[in-house]
Amino acid sequence: MNIIRKAEVGDMPQIHKLQDVPFRDQVFLEPLWPIEKFTQDTMARYENGTEHYYVHESEGSITGFIRLLHRTHWEALTWGKWLNTLLYACGIVSFEKLNLPKVIFAVRDDNRRVFHLYKKHDFRRVGKEFVCYRKNILAPVQTVNLTHYEITAEEFWEKSEAMRKNSLAVTFL
Repeated sequence: MNIIRKAEVGDMPQIHKLQDVPFRDQVFLEPLWPIEKFTQDTMARYENGTEHYYVHESEGSITGFIRLLHRTHWEALTWGKWLNTLLYACGIVSFEKLNLPKVIFAVRDDNRRVFHLYKKHDFRRVGKEFVCYRKNILAPVQTVNLTHYEITAEEFWEKSEAMRKNSLAVTFL
């Protein structure tokens, strides 16, 4: 059974572990802090309503997650196995559970798999950005080009059936 549910404090070590991989910077620009700081910072943003995590649980194991972070607008990020499922679930979480008006996805220009998926579902390209970042606090500065894609609640509901068909069957808790 595949479940999408709001992440709990006890899920933070698994969420941290999922992204503690050498290729993490292909998606995330901020460094992955040690588990204690990661959990503390995430829970502080949870409490002030500027960050939400939902996990994809399959057969009792967390295989991916959805992160929604409010900066100047709501930014969405999916990570893990079953990308089509996570993208569909991100729409349900964003527009049904949280009633957000729209979300923005920032994608590295070299992430062909995600570019293909957003193009397939006609996500709107709304901008590009040149960003400097560090893999960790002591690493040299690196640069990357990001493309921003946007989807509104109305657009998601128009595409949701096609997206659901490309997704695993999931239960939302």
